[in-house]
Amino acid sequence: QRALSEQGSLELPAALREAIAKTVRSVAVDDELTLATMWHVYAEQKYLLDPHTAVCVAAAKPKADGTPRGFAGAAATICMGCAHPVKFLPTVQRAFGCASIDAAMALVKDMSHKNVAKVGAMARQLEAAKPPPSNEPETPPGCTTVFRRGENWEARLRVILREVTARAEQPRSKL
Repeated sequence: QRALSEQGSLELPAALREAIAKTVRSVAVDDELTLATMWHVYAEQKYLLDPHTAVCVAAAKPKADGTPRGFAGAAATICMGCAHPVKFLPTVQRAFGCASIDAAMALVKDMSHKNVAKVGAMARQLEAAKPPPSNEPETPPGCTTVFRRGENWEARLRVILREVTARAEQPRSKL
């Protein structure tokens, strides 16, 4: 960690880079496609994806013209749901055009789990207290970093790494 911050870069050995290139793929999926995927999967399957899983599903599906998006040649792709959509109610609202948290909550099938119900109650409280909506996506602070095309990702990552390092070096309080 210190060597990386002192050097300002990290150079992987050529053999490791080649091995990674053979097995690791990346695909860019924008917000519009993520929201559309959430909507289409729900319309077709009656299953509500969280936005992270929707990115995976969108990346696994071919483009509208039939060309592969990113996992070309894969015999099968498994998309594992990693979160519950109730954690992302503002995104669910945008995907489905819901005007309120209650409308978004109606899409969430299983409200019986105590944590899901608690998150829903918290969302209702937050919605009641929030200012008028803006066009900016709502991302809870510290949960996700959204990188957009055209931004300087390297500079943003350096800032994030410095902040994480500074937090890690602070003494921890005892609980």
